[in-house]
Amino acid sequence: MDASNLVTIGNHSHSHEYLVDWKDDKIKYDLETSIKIFKKELGHSTTIFSYPFGEYSNNLKKIVQDLNFKYAFGQHSGVIDQTKDFLELPRFPINEKYGELKRFKSILSTLPFPYENIEPNNRYLKKIDNPPKVKIKFFNDLIKFKENISKELEKLQDKPPPFNLIIAKNILEKVSDKTSASSTLKIM
Repeated sequence: MDASNLVTIGNHSHSHEYLVDWKDDKIKYDLETSIKIFKKELGHSTTIFSYPFGEYSNNLKKIVQDLNFKYAFGQHSGVIDQTKDFLELPRFPINEKYGELKRFKSILSTLPFPYENIEPNNRYLKKIDNPPKVKIKFFNDLIKFKENISKELEKLQDKPPPFNLIIAKNILEKVSDKTSASSTLKIM
């Protein structure tokens, strides 16, 4: 399957255990074991990782990055856009419980809401941090954001654009020129 280039096989750890509670050296050993298996079975390692159970901490994310993964997926549903951290990408579950055609069509038409920053920075919360103090800072002007993406694409001329700019362009084409968002949402 991998050799066909029709699919990309991503890494999901060796043990598929709840890694966020593990010590860093044990996490690294588990992921290095899975990388060795990839190299043995497929002849290469992958740059795509999916966190077991979709949960990750800043420590786990750093280990994933240090092991040369370029993209990592959590279990939070959402749409990828240029503002998303490539090591915290959302994914929609598609399975026997959430796999109806109507839902799938709805997912395909879902648009993201780009944001500038979200806190807390560490997505793994301990009891002491729960409930979290969530703060989301949205862009002051989505139209200005849209114009900046267009300028970046123009600079590339004939070069192929990076994946994140393609996604952002496709999304922002659906944003009306009359749209503007300026807000900060605090949930406490």
